[in-house]
Amino acid sequence: MLIYAGDYDDEFPRQGTYYGAIPYQTGNPRPLSANSKGTITSNFYLLVKYVEVTPKSFVCTGDAGTVQYTNAAVDLTDLWDFGPDPSKHCSYTYHFPYGEYPLTTSSDPGMALAADRNPWLPTPGYFGRPKRDFESFDPNGDRESVKLGNAITHQKDGQYVLYVDGHTSFEKTTTCGVNGDNIYTSQTATDIKKGILPTMTSQPANKTDSLLLHDPPKGAAR
Repeated sequence: MLIYAGDYDDEFPRQGTYYGAIPYQTGNPRPLSANSKGTITSNFYLLVKYVEVTPKSFVCTGDAGTVQYTNAAVDLTDLWDFGPDPSKHCSYTYHFPYGEYPLTTSSDPGMALAADRNPWLPTPGYFGRPKRDFESFDPNGDRESVKLGNAITHQKDGQYVLYVDGHTSFEKTTTCGVNGDNIYTSQTATDIKKGILPTMTSQPANKTDSLLLHDPPKGAAR
């Protein structure tokens, strides 16, 4: 990501200028085009295209329903995303880059840039299962209430988080952003620890509000 940012005015990977499904094959608009759309996974895919990262790097073995993307019919660097249902080939969330507060290398070093999947959004391995009760999540409560906000990937014990300063840490709570910000929700004026239940139309509330999202599986509500 730092190599990519060095070539793109210190901006971390961003495909297009606003969120929305795009075709994944050759001929899509170029990155950062004024009229192109992007998905969360298409931002990661720019690292496959331009920085020689392999699709295997985007799959966590603990993320049920996710497998490495392959396509023997084409050169992977000619594509713009991980196939027609990219959520099945990328295990990670990314700070929402479409809107007023995308991240750059000059952002607060404590901002969360990427992490395991957001527990409040549909995932391939858990698509169709009952959703967690957001109202029961209490970042100030007992351990079980706190764990409700953690990633599914690690049995709610926590999540691996990549920060703007380049370090990665396994965090046992989601309130690991700047000043105790919840990395998976948008802040409110009075609450940064719990925040608002996220959707794919959510936006960071300010420049120190980490909001890590992932694309839902094909057919799931965005």
